[in-house]
Amino acid sequence: MIDWFELVGDSFWIGGISLLLIQLSYALLRRAETGIALRALLLQPGFRLAGSLALLSVCIGLAANSRRGLWEGGFWLALAALFAAEAWRSDRQRRGLPTQVRPLLRQWLQGQAPAALALIVLGVLLAALYAATVRPWMQPDEPRHFHVALHVARLRQPVVWYNDRVPAWEREIIAEMEAHDFWWYGYSLIGWDPEHLPTSFNQIWGVAYGLAFFQQPLYYTFAGLWLQTWAADVSLSQAVVYLRFFNVLLLAFSLFGVYKIAKLLFPARPQLTLAILAFAALWPSHLAANAGVNNDALVELTVIWALFFAVRLVRDGPRLANVVWLLAFGLLSFYTKRSGLNAFVLFPLALLLWGSGRWAGRWTRRRLLIGGGLAGAALVSALALALIALRSQRLLLPAGFAADVWSGQYWQEVSSAPLGLFASALLRTFIGWFGWLRTPLPTPFYWAGGALLLAAACGFLFELRRPRRAALAGWQKRVLWLLVAALAIQIGFVVGKEIVYASWRDGSLPQARYLYPVLPALAIPLLMGWGRLAPARWHSLSLLIIGLLIFNIYVLAFILYPFFWL
Repeated sequence: MIDWFELVGDSFWIGGISLLLIQLSYALLRRAETGIALRALLLQPGFRLAGSLALLSVCIGLAANSRRGLWEGGFWLALAALFAAEAWRSDRQRRGLPTQVRPLLRQWLQGQAPAALALIVLGVLLAALYAATVRPWMQPDEPRHFHVALHVARLRQPVVWYNDRVPAWEREIIAEMEAHDFWWYGYSLIGWDPEHLPTSFNQIWGVAYGLAFFQQPLYYTFAGLWLQTWAADVSLSQAVVYLRFFNVLLLAFSLFGVYKIAKLLFPARPQLTLAILAFAALWPSHLAANAGVNNDALVELTVIWALFFAVRLVRDGPRLANVVWLLAFGLLSFYTKRSGLNAFVLFPLALLLWGSGRWAGRWTRRRLLIGGGLAGAALVSALALALIALRSQRLLLPAGFAADVWSGQYWQEVSSAPLGLFASALLRTFIGWFGWLRTPLPTPFYWAGGALLLAAACGFLFELRRPRRAALAGWQKRVLWLLVAALAIQIGFVVGKEIVYASWRDGSLPQARYLYPVLPALAIPLLMGWGRLAPARWHSLSLLIIGLLIFNIYVLAFILYPFFWL
């Protein structure tokens, strides 16, 4: 059997050594041609850049195949960071740019970037606290997601399927769940009998949802590599916490994407930009969702960055970089989780919104042709992306899905579904409903949260109609429509999943964590709406941060810690 992880890791360090040999060979040739000393040649910026990149590749390969746990991998990654810094310095010197760190750092500290970095770090630290506070196995679906990642790590292959299942590993996880009192803190369809523990996840959660091998593979590839590299010598319960920290690391890149979108959309309103980031970085249910072992963190990262390039497309048009990056992140999103399908819709939607602003006004024959071409390109791209999704063999649509769509069967399902219950579940899980939905907040929090959300929606509509500050540019308004559409489509996917698979009949409920892939589309209207209605003296970033920190402390110290540990 091929050990794919070792093969990829070996390719990095072998490739790095090959590059070093090529560099040395070329340097010897240059010495023979020019008479310049070999040492002087190797100290030139171009040679230093190539050498640093080669050694960076060697360190990454050795870190990927480390066998002595955390300390060995950390050592090689620290060396990789040093070589990456040297590569950056050599590249700037090669291009004639300044390389002294202190002036560049001083220039960077003059903008809003330091505050943004501080908020991202604060969010990551709080998410790490959530990861450490909630007992292992007690985040929603955590054993099922960990189960797939464990197969990837132990089989050392990037993609696993049902026929790769090892039942003994399932029983090993169930024993660890029993050791942490899962039957009290978690959720299952069966009663608890410590003398006769279940032998498979199908017994715990049913045949349809017991195993997660149907999920898209990308998250589990990375998670399995993380487990194999960093958590090979610890217990499975400890490995759960290790893998939670991997999701916390992904959160940092998601928050950076939120900041980039807000900064791009509101270049002249840094206070609003930082407020949007603060909300994303400090909202408790968002942090808790990213502090569990699940594929939500990676799909959030990829969709947010797809949304960033969609915003750029609306502003700048279909430049090659915007289109390529948007489609690339769209594919990554889909191959992470089905809730990333929204990223497929962003490209045609952004293309149409850009075209509507570019050729607004009187429709001439030329504009009609161009508009028709844009609509055709959007339709072709949507169909091509849909074909990719259908051919992935991981959607697992119900039998007769297409026939039920055309016959209108699903409209009847919508009319019979408890939509009010769905809305209540989305609201409660957004405000705060933790663990396996067994750790709620006191009821007044939900009433207050619902009132604040309603006020924010009203304020956002007022802001769109009559901006209180500087009027929004045309492209900014179109981006806001893009965000509203992305949020509405994501809600449709989340609720539609319950309708299509009828999972609500088995007790499943839609959760806000499935909306966080389009977190900017949720946070930006909320902050704009609250900013519109709140008195001017309340427009304080510090006040927002302090309030959210108090909320987090309350949730951690008075809700989660007592429930799981006292």
